[in-house]
Amino acid sequence: MATSTASTVGTTTTRRRLLELSLEELEQLCVSLGQPAFRARQLFTWIYSELVFDFDQMANLPKAFRDELSRTATILPFEVAALQHTRDELTHKVLFRLADGKTVETVLMLYDPTEESRGRRTVCVSSQVGCAIGCPFCATGQSGFGRNLTAGEIVAQVLFFARLVLDHWESAPYDERPITNIVFMGQGEPLLNLKEMAQAIERLNSPYGFNLGARQMTVSTSGIIPKIHEFARLPYQLNLAISLHAPNDELR
Repeated sequence: MATSTASTVGTTTTRRRLLELSLEELEQLCVSLGQPAFRARQLFTWIYSELVFDFDQMANLPKAFRDELSRTATILPFEVAALQHTRDELTHKVLFRLADGKTVETVLMLYDPTEESRGRRTVCVSSQVGCAIGCPFCATGQSGFGRNLTAGEIVAQVLFFARLVLDHWESAPYDERPITNIVFMGQGEPLLNLKEMAQAIERLNSPYGFNLGARQMTVSTSGIIPKIHEFARLPYQLNLAISLHAPNDELR
């Protein structure tokens, strides 16, 4: 893979992190700043649908409100520490540096629209910093467990790559949706961060959010049965993949 570094895309530990807020929480924030509640849906549209992360570009918001958000809030909660891509530029891997200095990797996989995959654009997201499971075939587990990612940190991985697709492949023969699939198969065991993952899925699936169908999302697990039962109770028609790299628990 070719490697490059990239600049900061917006991180701070003191500003309000808007991707951590549900629509209802964002409505409360808008009202607390002297704005009508409907501003929250406008913000959701700019961030999740238009993929605009610069408050100054949100033209239908009052300038004073945009200035206030620029001073007190942030959208993408990380920096891009490094970016790698394959020679054919169909696979792109980014190392994100989070606000606390920890890092996670996310991968964008592009597929030829002329093949059976029909031009899918899949983001493989991380759910944790490191992993506590320690599967022997996985490099992440060898580094130990750091912490769970927040819902906003999970969502941000998808939004970052959706923006990247729009910026760099506008002329490609893709359909209108920049990201067609999401797989929770990056760093970490998703079911051990079920609460934050479920909140991220809600925003990615919501018609007011990223508006991606739940059937286009796949969650991969090492096979934690009690958590699988919890997962099954989520109100979404998600796909579940179980990673079985050995026929019995002793070998695993």
